Amino acid sequence: MAKKATKDRPKLKIPLTGEWELVFCRSGRRFYHNSVERRSVWFPPTNEVQSVVDGIDKDTMLKLIAHARGLGAKKHKLQQQSQPEPEPEPETQPQSQEPPPERKIIIQEESEEEEDDNESSEEEPMADGDNSSSEGEPIDVDGLDESEDELSPEEKETQFHSLLDSVPDINPYAPWETVMNRVIEDDRYDVYDSGKQRQESYDRWAKNKIAEMKTQKPTQTNISPEQEFLEFVKSNFSSKLFYLEFKRKHRKQPAFKNALSDKERENLYRQFSSWMKKPAEQRSKAHKELLNSAKTNPQSDPRYFINP
Repeated sequence: MAKKATKDRPKLKIPLTGEWELVFCRSGRRFYHNSVERRSVWFPPTNEVQSVVDGIDKDTMLKLIAHARGLGAKKHKLQQQSQPEPEPEPETQPQSQEPPPERKIIIQEESEEEEDDNESSEEEPMADGDNSSSEGEPIDVDGLDESEDELSPEEKETQFHSLLDSVPDINPYAPWETVMNRVIEDDRYDVYDSGKQRQESYDRWAKNKIAEMKTQKPTQTNISPEQEFLEFVKSNFSSKLFYLEFKRKHRKQPAFKNALSDKERENLYRQFSSWMKKPAEQRSKAHKELLNSAKTNPQSDPRYFINP
């Protein structure tokens, strides 16, 4: 059974023309609602409404969808240049025209108090619809962004962290922007109402994961051959030794008996040695770039071990 907290509901609306307004759901879907007749349709009901919607540029529409999904600021205005409406062809075309006026798109987002007022003053006129609905099929618009879920902050964090744990190979050193696209389709993504809340929760998850990684004792089941060899190289490195000399000195060590071929070990050693000849500032920058790259297994890269 679907969880009540993840039910798709209207989130915000913008006025179009007359009594028609464009409503955005929490999922990013949108429909048209007539506030006077209290009916909704999935497609523009008139040519006039279609013209207004066509005048909203693509970037602005994407920002509105992102805002509905909780990725934007709580209250803001978006401005855009409206496209001039087509004019009838007169016998004599004017030589000059004034530029079209700038139209402000104002997001109307209701607070919890306003939602309570709406519930008491408006009857529920319509039933739920979906993307396969035909024009004119009713949609539930009773109350924008209604706080149906009553999860505590701790419960929300538990659900969101379980989502992050369920996705394999998320690098906790990676910034939230690179991780977001991997989890955005899961219902648990919507336990938070804003992008800021998600990022703060992710930061706490990443901090805990990094702490676990630092305290966890490496074992043969969770350490790659590359990591095993590079850790050994870092602990025993001498800039005076070429690879063949390093190998001759340590060939009986376990790091030289793992699954890597001798050519692979030599390549890793040469990369590590080359990085160690560079200035500390350059090495530190390369190390940070690796951690921010969202690479699945950064410990298999020599740059992971060159940080001063």
